[in-house]
Amino acid sequence: MSQEFRNNSLPYFAGIVDAAAFSSFKKEPKGNLANKAKLCTALEIRYDLFEKDTDFSAIASAVHEQFPSALLIGTIRLERDGGKFPTVEAASRISLFREILSSSFVPNFIDIEVEELGSLPELTKLPSFKCTKILVSHHNFQGIPSDEELNWLLFLAESSKASGFKVAAMSTKEDDVLPLYDFIRKNHRNFELFSLFAMGETGRESRIKSLLCGANLSYCSLNRYEAPGQLSIEESIELYESSRAAETFK
Repeated sequence: MSQEFRNNSLPYFAGIVDAAAFSSFKKEPKGNLANKAKLCTALEIRYDLFEKDTDFSAIASAVHEQFPSALLIGTIRLERDGGKFPTVEAASRISLFREILSSSFVPNFIDIEVEELGSLPELTKLPSFKCTKILVSHHNFQGIPSDEELNWLLFLAESSKASGFKVAAMSTKEDDVLPLYDFIRKNHRNFELFSLFAMGETGRESRIKSLLCGANLSYCSLNRYEAPGQLSIEESIELYESSRAAETFK
């Protein structure tokens, strides 16, 4: 079963678990990388970054055993969205999801791209599907979506009865992220997990400011930067706490 994850004074800062990190956790459970992961309130297991012959059903359980308080998100990221799994083979991911969800312990959330929601009916047939929830995601590497585009994505996520909503867009100039904050304030209560931020150097602050506007999920790095403008877990916590303190005393 999926764990009942705790409430925390921090929002969900998700570090990325790839094959290298997973191996490091096992070899050095008290090593530098494992200690960084312990700071994370969430961990995203990037199954697309593991070898194909890996026992996918055992990964979430092993991660949970070492980091029991972290919310777990399972992702098989497509190349189109910055991952390693071939986009043209997206439909074949069902067999991998079947393996992931065949375990007695599964991730709290499974990430499904909004463009691939057509595969959701197949997922709901899997035996352990009732033990996980859906995080609907969208990645835009060209720019910041308009309010109309965001509302359409929101509609699709709500129509799928997803419990989570994530949009990562690309900031290309100063202040182009500002419309995102009003959208977060208006819509974050509709989902259990809500993440809306911008990648890129000019989007760095949105990874923290989005949380002050009502989002509760952001992504950070453990040992390498997975996306442009990403912050380390240490930077994320420090900036969030200092920003929240500044907001409190305004």
